[in-house]
Amino acid sequence: MKKRKIAKRFVKSKNNVLLLIALILIASVFLASLLRIPFSINAKEKITITEFLMPNENSMPYNIIEGTDGNLWFTEFDLNKIGRITPHGKITEFTIPTEFGLPVDITSGADGNMWFTETVGNKIGRITPNGEITEFVVPTHDSRPYGITRGQDGNIWFTEFQANKIGRITPSGSITEFVIPTEFSQPYDITAGPDGNLWFTENNVNKIGKITSTGEITEFVIPTSGSDPFGITSGPDGNLWFTSCEANHIGRITPSGTITEFSIPTDNSGSQCFGIASGPDGNVWFTEFGFNNIGRITPNGTITEFMVPTQDSSPFGITTGPDGNVWFTEYSENKIGRVNLPSDKGPERDVELLSPFNHGVKWTVFNGYLDNRDQSKDGCGVGENALDHCRNQLFGLDMVPDQQNDTDILTPGNGKVTFRGKLPEENCIGVRITLDNGLNMNICHFASFNVNQGNRVLRGKLLGIRSSPHVHLSLDDRYRIGTLCPGQERCFLPVPFDGEHTLEG
Repeated sequence: MKKRKIAKRFVKSKNNVLLLIALILIASVFLASLLRIPFSINAKEKITITEFLMPNENSMPYNIIEGTDGNLWFTEFDLNKIGRITPHGKITEFTIPTEFGLPVDITSGADGNMWFTETVGNKIGRITPNGEITEFVVPTHDSRPYGITRGQDGNIWFTEFQANKIGRITPSGSITEFVIPTEFSQPYDITAGPDGNLWFTENNVNKIGKITSTGEITEFVIPTSGSDPFGITSGPDGNLWFTSCEANHIGRITPSGTITEFSIPTDNSGSQCFGIASGPDGNVWFTEFGFNNIGRITPNGTITEFMVPTQDSSPFGITTGPDGNVWFTEYSENKIGRVNLPSDKGPERDVELLSPFNHGVKWTVFNGYLDNRDQSKDGCGVGENALDHCRNQLFGLDMVPDQQNDTDILTPGNGKVTFRGKLPEENCIGVRITLDNGLNMNICHFASFNVNQGNRVLRGKLLGIRSSPHVHLSLDDRYRIGTLCPGQERCFLPVPFDGEHTLEG
């Protein structure tokens, strides 16, 4: 069974749609039971999964995404609703105005609202944090919009799997469509890439597509034929990751188009795995629909699988939540699941940070200091402004990416945005993030923001676009954290960064 059989055969009659889905689910469960010969599930690692039951039966929760309001938002395919769940599990539902619109995918917009596709209603929907819904008709009739994501250009991008097009909608609702060069490609999922482009899966022709913000499309053939790529996400390593479960693979494609495939331990061939998302732990997570597993793959391709407690729940959509855990939908069992990841909180732990640029991009420190523990009271002379680089910033770096077209500023560590605007200590426009261990991090030189004050942010999340060739990053009250030299105002501790880098100055 293939996921495309669900999506391809959507019909306008709701009765026919529901009958088709019922048949597919029965077939999927039967196939999974036939193939469920003893298989290896990770038993050494202790990870718990919490499940939250939906208020109404047969809602068929489909895709899920972190919202801008600190909650998670998801589509309810059968009940024609948009759902919202808090990190503590409280669920609220909002009915879509168009009857039988059948929402599929959902994303958060730069405007603070959530945007979703109505595949049978042929519309793009927008819902505010308080539940007010507006709908926009896709120009091409019966285009069947499916995947949806936010682009770095501030617009929303979506796939039209029946019309063979990629659509772009502005925050005000103006839609532009771009035809995919390969006919009958059936584009499904779409995501914003680390290179500023949009990347999408072409399920029917075994390709991964890339489209620029101006509509120029490039396609890359997947090495394994008939792999049926479906879900795609931007990974924490600066590459794109996708599911191709007909071939029982998780694929990785670089921004230049080089594809590597990794075999899933459990034989999912033909049994469907769909959702994929970048996790808060530096790994990529995915759902195994037919085998009731949640999978995790490291940047180097090591895969671990975890079984969902409810049998035959058909996990589908997956995302990172505002609480630092991984959340997913249980399509067949009417639940929302949460993978409870180990917390890295703790006042006795040092801080491990990512670069504020894409992981793997080389960067240079041209000003600042690192691991400097022996400076005297007046010994801080690296920065031009002693107040900025010494007294208030017990760790400070001016960082320049070697790739100047890489304008994104990413979150170096998990925490909460506690200030956004002109930072008086830095004398520049930036954000202050209170990390999970209580330390304040300041990041400066923003041209535009992608987060608001009060937002929970995770490592690798897009904070905004930089305004200068470099980004200034600093930590204050460093001496208050850890046990190396507690209480000493002049104590400097090292902060390791992932990724390749050079140190100058």
